[in-house]
Amino acid sequence: MIGVMRRVRADPRVVLAVITTVSASQLGHLISYFVRFGSGTLAAESTGVHTYYPSVGVVAGGLGSAAILFALAAIALARLIAGRAAGLRVTSGWRVWELFAALFTIQLVIYASQETLESILGNAPVPGALDLILLGAIGQLPAALIAAVALSWISKRFVGAVAVLRAAIRPRVIRLNFAVPIQPIVAGQTRLVVLTQSSPRSLAKRGPPPALLSH
Repeated sequence: MIGVMRRVRADPRVVLAVITTVSASQLGHLISYFVRFGSGTLAAESTGVHTYYPSVGVVAGGLGSAAILFALAAIALARLIAGRAAGLRVTSGWRVWELFAALFTIQLVIYASQETLESILGNAPVPGALDLILLGAIGQLPAALIAAVALSWISKRFVGAVAVLRAAIRPRVIRLNFAVPIQPIVAGQTRLVVLTQSSPRSLAKRGPPPALLSH
């Protein structure tokens, strides 16, 4: 758990990527069912063991949209605080095709797991692996591509924006230096020499005569 928290703190894009992937998988799920059932998609996705899907789809879509909007708001706020160059600093973000391959794989696994679990709970025949891959790919490919393009663009700017915001809200400590210079006293110095080194010149001039200080 500690390692995960450190990873998230070091790379704030991780949470954004996880939420976006889950949201995109549900979008791909809907696309697959639209290909299968056409205009009857909503009816198929809201009856029997699929009654949960409208609620889950709305929640997943809302979370994904909120995550994207939050990232864009952070980038815009960083631009206001530190200027365009710092707020939209382009870093070595995630590449589109690398993201696309990873997102598509994860989303296809989520789709296959959903369909298998739904069939088991509904006492229906479990779809074959080929059907799951083909139907899942039809829906997850466009959804993964959209998510990959969005994450790639945001990832190149989000890290710099978060760094600017962290620096802006970090408490600043004001250090006061109360050090007083002290002149070393050398053995054998007269009282007059010590007095003139540690006091203003005006005091040394107005003090008692040297003859009285030497006794």
